[in-house]
Amino acid sequence: GQAERIRPCQRCGTCQSCRFALGTARCAVNPEIGHEALYAGLGRAPEIKRVLVVGGGPGGMRAAIAAARRGHRVTLYEKEAALGGLLRHSAAVPFKRDIVRLLNALAAEMAALGVETVLNCELTPEQAAAEHPDAIIAALGAVEARPEIPGAALALTALEAEQRGVEGETAVVVGGGLVGCVTA
Repeated sequence: GQAERIRPCQRCGTCQSCRFALGTARCAVNPEIGHEALYAGLGRAPEIKRVLVVGGGPGGMRAAIAAARRGHRVTLYEKEAALGGLLRHSAAVPFKRDIVRLLNALAAEMAALGVETVLNCELTPEQAAAEHPDAIIAALGAVEARPEIPGAALALTALEAEQRGVEGETAVVVGGGLVGCVTA
């Protein structure tokens, strides 16, 4: 009866590559896989703490879930109007629509665990101090790399290209991975 909380497989291949490289399975969306013994020993924390999570991408969402599962009082702050970080932008690609389901599942799990979410708020040190937290988790997200090559001053990240578009008759895409291919 809680289908919205099921984290869907992203078909990323992490499970298979880790099985071959490490001899055990791992999962990009279910960190308990391959670590069952470690997680089995984690129950309620002996002392309830006030925890602030700064950043509402997948890392911040998972940190908030982990702290809330231990019984802590958790508030997550996100400077944007929506959760998901850079993954939110990947969801625009048709074959990545399961990313939306993953982000929705993480949000549903946070809500079910009572995580307070504050959007459109870039948490300042003064605001954080006023909350009197016992712990602050900084889940500030990824920073896209900018190569040091001639013409790099003109470069857009894949996200900037998606948001602003690309002007001119020619473009060079640096990087032939999935993001580079989708951007091209």
